Amino acid sequence: MAYKTIVSKYCANRQAALDEIYTTMSGMGWELVDGNFSPITVSYTAVNISDETFTTTSGSVPANATPVQITTTGTIPTGLAINTLYYVVSRTDTTFKLSTTYNGSAVNITAQGTGNHTIKEALRVYRSNGENSDKIYEYIVIYSYTVNTIIYFYPAYYWNTTTKVTAGLPYNVTTYDLNTSESGFYLWIYGNKNLVHVLTKISSTYDRMMFGHLNKSLHTVVTTTSSGIATGTGVPVTVASTTGFDLITNYQIIGASGEGRDPINLNSIDGPTQMTITTVARNYAAGALIGIQPSTFGGVSGGATTNWYPTCPQQAAGIATCGVTSNGVFSQPITNTSIDPDYRSNRYLLLPLWMTEQEENLTSAFSAGAYNDEYLLTCGDGGLTQEDTFSVGRLDTGTSSGSNDSTTLNDTTKSWTTNAYAGKVIIITSGTGLGQIKKIASNTTTSITLESGWTFEIVPTTSGYIICDEGYRYSLVTSGLSLASREGC
Repeated sequence: MAYKTIVSKYCANRQAALDEIYTTMSGMGWELVDGNFSPITVSYTAVNISDETFTTTSGSVPANATPVQITTTGTIPTGLAINTLYYVVSRTDTTFKLSTTYNGSAVNITAQGTGNHTIKEALRVYRSNGENSDKIYEYIVIYSYTVNTIIYFYPAYYWNTTTKVTAGLPYNVTTYDLNTSESGFYLWIYGNKNLVHVLTKISSTYDRMMFGHLNKSLHTVVTTTSSGIATGTGVPVTVASTTGFDLITNYQIIGASGEGRDPINLNSIDGPTQMTITTVARNYAAGALIGIQPSTFGGVSGGATTNWYPTCPQQAAGIATCGVTSNGVFSQPITNTSIDPDYRSNRYLLLPLWMTEQEENLTSAFSAGAYNDEYLLTCGDGGLTQEDTFSVGRLDTGTSSGSNDSTTLNDTTKSWTTNAYAGKVIIITSGTGLGQIKKIASNTTTSITLESGWTFEIVPTTSGYIICDEGYRYSLVTSGLSLASREGC
């Protein structure tokens, strides 16, 4: 899946930001699993205060238990409130009621309010099994019914589309918020099916949210249970295949029906499709996944640092200092040379892979110690400021001679080899259009043409530029921890 970025995207309000996030996530391959229905409008005169029923003559009433919120052009019916989560109950094709709880009693409405009332989605849920479709699905629940300048993200290991609740939650899971505005702001979105980074800028204030699978180098073994298994010890299990499994690795199990997710170890491997689990904490239906999937699904938001949550925190055998800090991050680096390399990916499979040298200064290029998850790096502050750009694999520099347009940049002083920079990146480093990072489709001896879909939002004039293998945009999270997001890829 190609990377998807939106650079300096102006959003008029929070809904515009949500629309961009939803569109981009779909473009990156994240699968929409819940939410997303067309809003319906009910005139205040169609609110029955004697039995709490809303009646609509246009639009499709969402199914019972659908999470919704209500807005209005006038005043909200008494008993209800804006920016509040409700569930549809007692639905017919044209009528419905609202409850504050799943399958609960209807809210008592004592006045119809005024104007037209709109019932719209309160959340959307996406899931991803990674860029190569080889990871256990992880879910992100995006709530939009809270205070109208905040979007909330809730990382989860399962979402039950019937009961509308999460199951098998991450260790120390929390909800992250992303600052938005109803009066206009800028939005950046970076990512693919592995990891998504959303950054907003309101005036000079930045906020960001990341979620996804923050792991790259750990090996993967997964199989599927052929039948249901019950809680207990020494539990025999029939699976699709035992290939790749061993008796020293910490594994985990996740229920196909959202039963949960638990750490497990194997007593024995009894054949090509048979294994025995030491302890099973709960019942699991057929189709449950067993594997060493290193689930460090979670996020960073605002001033938070490394809030990535291991699924099932466990200590490495024989390493007394390997523990879990208050925010769910293992304290023992995965690169600790005192640990046998064969055990690092086994015993440390749940460790977030942050940069191993976070205090290292960053200048014009990344050091070998930086952790690169294809398009995201963590780094020290390095004296950089928000939105600074820098290059990896610098190939050429220069100043445009002008006569550019939204998809081309010219430098008549050059004599480039035709298409030598196809697939590379150009960064505008000074002058008009400063800070833009774009992907190159082709070049002539004196002209650069951008990839289809890439444009200069501000057309460079006689501007400075760099041509490089990779271009990154810097953003500070907190002192000692910064992010660099790859653009133009």
